[in-house]
Amino acid sequence: MEDRQRRITVGLLVSGIMDSFTEDVSRGVMRAARQADVNLVVIPCKYIDRDLSDQEEIKYEYQYNTMLTYARRENLDALLIMADCIGCHTTRDRIRQMLTQYEGIPSVLIATKMDGYVSISYDNFAGIQEGLAYLLEHLHCQRFCMLGGPDGNMDARERRQAFVSFLTEHGIELEERNFVEGDLSRSDTAAFRRLLDKNPDAQAIFCVNDDSAIGLCEELIRRGKMPGRDVYLFGYDNTVFAAKLEPSLSSIWADSAQMGMQSLEMLLQMYEGRQVQSRVLPTKFIKRDSFGREEKLDRSGMPILDLGRMEDYFDDIFYRCKNEELGDQIQDIRDSFRAMMVGTDALVKSSGSVTGLYQEFLGLLDEFFASEALPYADIDKLTLHLHRMYQAIITGHPRQSADFNAPAIVAAIYQKFVNALDSRFLTMKDADRADNYAMKLFVSDSMQFRSGNDLSYTALLRRLSWLEIQNAYVYIYDKPILHLYQEPFTLPETLYLKAALENGQVRAVPKHNQAVSFRDLYRIRESDGRRSTRVMLPLFSNETLYGAMLCDLTDKVFENGEFLTNQLSSAVKMIHLLNENEKIQQQLEESLITLRENNIELDHLSKSDMLTGILNRRGFYDEAERFLETNRNAGKQCLVIYVDMNNLKVINDRYGHEEGDYALKTIGQILLQTLRSEGLAGRIGGDEFACVMKYGWHDGGRKVLEELEEKFNSHNRQSQKPYNVTVSAGICSPADGERPTLMEMLSLADEELYRAKKNKVTVVEK
Repeated sequence: MEDRQRRITVGLLVSGIMDSFTEDVSRGVMRAARQADVNLVVIPCKYIDRDLSDQEEIKYEYQYNTMLTYARRENLDALLIMADCIGCHTTRDRIRQMLTQYEGIPSVLIATKMDGYVSISYDNFAGIQEGLAYLLEHLHCQRFCMLGGPDGNMDARERRQAFVSFLTEHGIELEERNFVEGDLSRSDTAAFRRLLDKNPDAQAIFCVNDDSAIGLCEELIRRGKMPGRDVYLFGYDNTVFAAKLEPSLSSIWADSAQMGMQSLEMLLQMYEGRQVQSRVLPTKFIKRDSFGREEKLDRSGMPILDLGRMEDYFDDIFYRCKNEELGDQIQDIRDSFRAMMVGTDALVKSSGSVTGLYQEFLGLLDEFFASEALPYADIDKLTLHLHRMYQAIITGHPRQSADFNAPAIVAAIYQKFVNALDSRFLTMKDADRADNYAMKLFVSDSMQFRSGNDLSYTALLRRLSWLEIQNAYVYIYDKPILHLYQEPFTLPETLYLKAALENGQVRAVPKHNQAVSFRDLYRIRESDGRRSTRVMLPLFSNETLYGAMLCDLTDKVFENGEFLTNQLSSAVKMIHLLNENEKIQQQLEESLITLRENNIELDHLSKSDMLTGILNRRGFYDEAERFLETNRNAGKQCLVIYVDMNNLKVINDRYGHEEGDYALKTIGQILLQTLRSEGLAGRIGGDEFACVMKYGWHDGGRKVLEELEEKFNSHNRQSQKPYNVTVSAGICSPADGERPTLMEMLSLADEELYRAKKNKVTVVEK
């Protein structure tokens, strides 16, 4: 197939796979990729230069940074890069440096503005200033604060500019304390506390994104302050979590899924060689409960149903459908919701008999709840809407008549609602039970291996159906790579495909087919030739990298991606350790003789004095005990010599410690020469030595002492050193029939040495 004819592969570099903004953008790109029939590989690369030193539970997440090297000109045709998200903890210069590695690849930056690059980003001014205007004009706020983001992040910087410029234009003075920089996450408790501690009188707070706004809401509630009542606040991105927060969070609507879709459209135009200009997407302010509740109420305090707001009600209740590709299903839900509203309005406006309308209304309720609406509805908001419907009907017919029974209507509405909830609950419970069981099997299988061979990798892929994964590939490095924080990383030229899951079928890969060039990582094609959307996940344990897994990117992977990474990483580490253990066992079996020799050598080394080469204290005591026992049992006479060097301190002080070491080595050599094969010598202290030897003379050891002295004299005569090496010695030579212990003999020899040293005059210098 010609290169231009094959399906192209686009890479999408994102931050954390479970970040809500990342997910929304990714879903937009995924939808566009399906429509354009291109392969998509999502590569999570969170977060460059993030300081994790005080976050023990995630301190090794810097390993995700290595995934930046998985995007190469050789293996991807084009690239989408969420650069500011990946680099939200670093500088603009560092982000630009990161981008240089992708030169030559058609690229579009998402939510990032950088000179020299085509980008798609948000208008960071209009929506923010709309929200600030509402706070100023309708809620009469004067004391404003902002929780911002790192100045290196372009969005964070522009959003701060929008905040400052609006308030300045309206004559509101800002103090330094009114702005606190955060890290864009909901876990930045220190920043939330600084902002609130510095501004206890704050009336309104703008947060740079929804994630940090959600974290700030939690801190406010911990302090007994209710958002929307005690302080107004809003975020940015209009994420699903913002809408379902309690109270719901006002936010700046920025269609992240649309951003994803348009980014791929721009990229494909660029890939085709067409001229592409950067785009800026519009934003608008979305008011929710964090700006106070303003629902129209009747005298009883119940919300009033406004048929003109039908679409608003639907969007408010079914915000989860935003950016979902539900097709006809969402249209069915919308149609049944609209029909239910029209039926309610007919009941409200009826002036005659309502029997027929009531029966029709019950049918519309059935159709609505049968439309699979509940999985996508915010139940609290739907409950509120049912209150609106009921109250509208009661208001329209304040008196009960023969054919209008208010309690029956209430019962009908809530019975059908409860039945639908019960059915939904049972369905969810069954699904959760099935998922939990599948997860347990996955965890169990991925942590139980009998061996560490290549076949073990297939166990990692057998239980992925609970994540709706049908295709997955485990790539392992030739050897694990030790990678420390902020250390550069180079992707190996070759990875090894150990196991593959294709269309639900697991297979082990023969060793001769395992080697895969990094150029071909994403070129795997299914037998039916379908396009694919996949994610590349790192496999690591602490500082050690083992490889990566490429798998289908499904809804459940968005929810469980990091759990999947952690679990598979632990399993791969176990396989590696088992494999290493098996190699060692094999080496033990094949090299038993060598091992014994090595053990003997190790034993010898552990008993040897590293300086002199003779036995150390432990070695001498062990060997000398056996030497005495063996020779005495053989009827041979033995003696012990205790030797002490004269004037080691003087030599060290005058000539240096190297000369002192030389003198000690010389003593060891002379002792060995004197003993020959008749005994053992050891260094048992700093300048103290001991010997044990077979001795057949009955002169109390005089002969061996004379020989020892002559050898030292001979050495000193021939030596070019400016000093003499001399020793004092004492001997213990038991009489026939006596069997003192080694320690007793050493003690007696030491006493003799003391007497000899006392009577000896030593000349150090020549």
